[in-house]
Amino acid sequence: MKRDTLFYRIFQEYPGLLFELTGNPPVNAVGYRFDSVAVKEPTFTIDGVFLPPEMDGTGTIYFCEVQMQPDPVLYERVFAELFAYFYRSRQSYRDWQCVIIYPSRSTEQDRFHPYRVLLRSEQVQIIYLDELGNIRDLPLITSLAVLTTLSPKNAPAAARNILARAQEQPQQSEVIIELVTRIISYMFTDLSSQEVDRMLDIRFEDTRVYKDTYAKATLAMVLKQLDRSCGSLKIELIRQVEALPLDRLEALGYALLDFDQVKDLEDWLKVQVAED
Repeated sequence: MKRDTLFYRIFQEYPGLLFELTGNPPVNAVGYRFDSVAVKEPTFTIDGVFLPPEMDGTGTIYFCEVQMQPDPVLYERVFAELFAYFYRSRQSYRDWQCVIIYPSRSTEQDRFHPYRVLLRSEQVQIIYLDELGNIRDLPLITSLAVLTTLSPKNAPAAARNILARAQEQPQQSEVIIELVTRIISYMFTDLSSQEVDRMLDIRFEDTRVYKDTYAKATLAMVLKQLDRSCGSLKIELIRQVEALPLDRLEALGYALLDFDQVKDLEDWLKVQVAED
C-alpha cells in the first residue's frame, strides 16, 4: 500500500493537518496551501510543501516528508532538496521549517550523525504516528493520518469509528468517507468496493457517488416532466430549476403534477425565492 501517497491526499484536502501534528501552528495557518515543487540542477521534486499565504519574504515555508518505509538516505535527500529549493526561492520566504513523519521509530533512518545538529534544532520536527495516542481520542483528521499506519486487523474498527465521528461534521463527512474508503481499499486489495462498504458499514445511499447520481437523475426527470406539462422552457427558467437544491428539486417534482402552463412554474419559483 502506498501510504505516503494516501497521506499526501489527506494533506490536499486538509492542509491544516500539518499543524495539528506539529502542535505549533503559525498565526496565519489557515492561509497555507499544500503543493509540490520542482528544483532544478539537480532536478528534485519535493512532494510535501506548505506555502504561506504571503510570498513577499515575510512568510515561513514548511517542508514535509512522509516516510512509511525505511530509507537509509532519507535525510541526505530531504536536506539536499530543502536547501536547494530555499536557496533558489529565498527572496520569497523569511524562514523554513521541516516536518518528517514516520509511522514509528523503527522506520527512522539509523545513520543520522552528519545531520545531528539539524535534527536537534527547532527548525526540524520528527513525528512518530504510533506515539500520538489512541486513534479514537485524536482529532478527526489526525485519526485519518494514523489510520494509514494500522494493521489490516485493527484498521476496519478504527475506520468505522472515524466514519461515525464524521457524521457529527456534515460539511466534512463526504470527503472523510471517500478518504477512509480509499485507505481501506488499499489495505484490502482483494475486496470489491461493495465488500469494502459492507466492512465499513457504509450505505451506498450515503456516498457522494450515489448523491450526485441521484441529483442528476432527479433533475433530468423534473425537466422532462416540465417539458410535457408546460412545453418548451426558456433557458432562464431551466437555469433556475438547475440551481435548486435537491430537497426543493424533489418538491418541484411533486408540485409540477398540477402544472399545465409555464406560469405555474414561474409562480412556484417566485414562492421559493420569497421563502429565502
